[in-house]
Order: sequence, then structure tokens, then C-alpha cells
Amino acid sequence: MIRKIDLQITQKGQDTSAANQAGYFQIVAMGTPSDKIRFFIGHFCAIVMGGALPTFQIFLADSFDAFADPDKDEQMKKINRITIIIMSLAAGMWVFGYVYWLMLSTFSLSITRKIKMEYLEAILR
Repeated sequence: MIRKIDLQITQKGQDTSAANQAGYFQIVAMGTPSDKIRFFIGHFCAIVMGGALPTFQIFLADSFDAFADPDKDEQMKKINRITIIIMSLAAGMWVFGYVYWLMLSTFSLSITRKIKMEYLEAILR
């Protein structure tokens, strides 16, 4: 059935190739200014999360080095400090991850709704 529809479209002179598809930035351009703000905030939060993830390895290495200290009290102070840093980093990543998911989800819902409305209007014409 899809082949029949493609054949009918091709016979009517409409192109179904990749050149006729919308690009990434064309879809973003369809959004309202608030959609674009959500898009950029979501991507900013994704970049922050991507940059923060490798820092866990740095602090993990520091925690292993803290065990080399012969003084147990100093060892515990270092471990506690590193634990607080890692917990803070994890909480920050959780917040940025939620904002990232929320912003891009609402952006995609808004754009999808707009595309569906334009598609319905085109069908009704």
C-alpha cells in the first residue's frame, strides 16, 4: 500500500526523496520564541551534564589516593570532603538532567502539535 501511495505521489510530480525532508534547524525554526528558549536551555543542560560526568572519575581517583594517608583522621576528613563533593555533583547532575529532559520534552511536544496541525490543515485544503 505504501508503494502505491509513493507511486501516486511520484506520478503527480511530488518528490519523496531526502532532499524534500525538513532539516533539524528548520524544525527548530518552526517553534515560537518560548519553544526556542526551551530548546537552547535543554541543550545547555545536556552539555553541562556531559561535562560533569567525567569529573566523577577525578574525584574517584582522589578518594583512592586518600586511603594512602597513614593518619586515619586525616584519611576520614579527605574521604568525607570527597563524598560531599560527589554527592553535590550528583545532585546538580540530577537537577540539570531533569531540566534537560523537561525542556526538550515540552519543546518536542509543542513542535509535534504544530506539525500535526499544519498537516491536518494541508489535508483539509
